[in-house]
Amino acid sequence: MFVRQVLLNIFLAFVWMLLQNSFNTANFLAGYVIGAIVLYVFRRGFPGGVIYLSRFKAVLELLIVFLWELLKASFTVAAMALSRKIDICPGIVSVPTELQSELAVVLLANLITLTPGTLTVDIAPDRSQLYVHVLNITGSEEEVRREIKDKFEKRILKIVGGRK
Repeated sequence: MFVRQVLLNIFLAFVWMLLQNSFNTANFLAGYVIGAIVLYVFRRGFPGGVIYLSRFKAVLELLIVFLWELLKASFTVAAMALSRKIDICPGIVSVPTELQSELAVVLLANLITLTPGTLTVDIAPDRSQLYVHVLNITGSEEEVRREIKDKFEKRILKIVGGRK
């Protein structure tokens, strides 16, 4: 369904270019935007009414949240590394996940690993839990779990859809 909507939007962009009798990048982009608007207006005609642009919005949101967390964590870890006294409380936290697909679990694991100060050590064989090494657990383990679920897993669920 997702691929069909993307292809339909590209087709509408080419139709726009034909109607304008101008084949250039700017005209294609204009046609693509107009095609996206048309698909949005007629979204009820698609099974489930879901349009691929809503997933694009969720991907963009995940990317922005990840970049913000990456920036914050980079400064925090740099401050720890540059301080004279190293006062950290490392630990391994098990994080239960509601993600079903292997791709979604791997995406979550990679987002955790790419954030400085955290590292996905292992994934349970049934993909129900991730084991995350945290450089400095400032609160409780439950807070670490909640942060990961609220910042990353919730947004990944919006993208892939569905729960266990």
